[in-house]
Amino acid sequence: MHIDPRVARDGERVGDLVWNDRDARWDPVNEPARAIRRSDDCPGWVLEADVALNAQLVAEAPPNGSAPARMPHLAAPNGESGARPLVGLDLDHDLEPLPVLLDGLFLERDLGLFCGTTGEGKTTMLAAVALGLASRRAPWVGGPVPERVAPVIYLDAEMGPHATTRTFKRLMVAMGLDRKPEALLVVSAPGEVSLVSPEGVQRIEATLLDWTQRHQGLGPPVLFLDTLSAVLAGLESFNDAALVEPVYRRLFGWRDRLACTIALSHHPRKRGRWESGAPTLDQVRDTSTHVGKASVVWFAEKPARGASCLDIHTLKHRGRDAIPVQRIAYRSEGNDAAIHLSGEEAPQPEIEGELERAEKSLADFVRLRGAGGARRAELLAFADAERIRERTAKRALAALLGLGVVTQKTGDGKTHRGQCWLTRPRSDLFEEGTDDGL
Repeated sequence: MHIDPRVARDGERVGDLVWNDRDARWDPVNEPARAIRRSDDCPGWVLEADVALNAQLVAEAPPNGSAPARMPHLAAPNGESGARPLVGLDLDHDLEPLPVLLDGLFLERDLGLFCGTTGEGKTTMLAAVALGLASRRAPWVGGPVPERVAPVIYLDAEMGPHATTRTFKRLMVAMGLDRKPEALLVVSAPGEVSLVSPEGVQRIEATLLDWTQRHQGLGPPVLFLDTLSAVLAGLESFNDAALVEPVYRRLFGWRDRLACTIALSHHPRKRGRWESGAPTLDQVRDTSTHVGKASVVWFAEKPARGASCLDIHTLKHRGRDAIPVQRIAYRSEGNDAAIHLSGEEAPQPEIEGELERAEKSLADFVRLRGAGGARRAELLAFADAERIRERTAKRALAALLGLGVVTQKTGDGKTHRGQCWLTRPRSDLFEEGTDDGL
């Protein structure tokens, strides 16, 4: 059944669904059926409404109209007036396996925030992920393959139809897709895709329900909203919790009722002059309001100005281990050519205390070698045996050299960028003619 994604009036019926204006959603009518049928492969991934209780509440609505009909939370289990008690979680069943959707990025039912500076490639990256999920292909060469084909709805609220179409078409060529994946719906409607206006919310939910029903055998949907600032246009403040809370209540409702996975693209705040190094959660725009709502937060940035790759830093990862940094390289032969994405080895952040441990271990190793010193290859082999990463070992040696703990010398005894590292005698810490020292 097709549900027309348009503005509906309260009580308007489409097939076996009726529009609920209060909750801004489609409810089943006539039978205790499901808006999305339960699948044997996807237990629990359904949108269910207790139609019998709905009918009971309509019949028992107070005659003075003081309480609206169809409000299940106002009905007691025995049909008398009063609040329904909250239902506790079942903690007696076995622990279920982690519901991975796309390894290294998404779990099922994630609400993810993908943050990145304008023009650095976050939209291209999310479009590639959307194509991968809808076709069960790796979104980039060497990347993870999704656990299943998912019904994907990609809603562009910023770039416009022309730019969005070009991005997807260029990625499709690189991924070997002759046609759009059947499970992928791409909509570009700047000004219409909104989580603030009632009309915008109704259209998004109607589209989400319609597309999920069309592909009900594939399991829960994945919704991309690009960008968060565009779909929140009209709010007086993006960082006002009271204004933003209803928006996330709506997103959580889709997540919990549809088992929907949601990805929001977002912008960072500008770095201060004093800030450098790897990004942190504080650099996400309106941090206090949005980061706390997300189950996973990524920050994408180029490692250097003009670099043809993007480093994706995982800054928050609720309920799972994560890859700290993933580097995705970008290659294209021209403005109209395919966009090729491929995974590359990315430098991982230091483990807390690892650099200090490396400095002590390497200094002790050089000291034990005595006057003969230690060659670079021997130092790196020792570091590897001690489970010290090569990058950390090189940083530790540079720090020891700067502190004067060790020095580099060639066979003739002259200080040089040579192969041999020696312990530096205390008498050598102060060079003749200078007042520099430790």
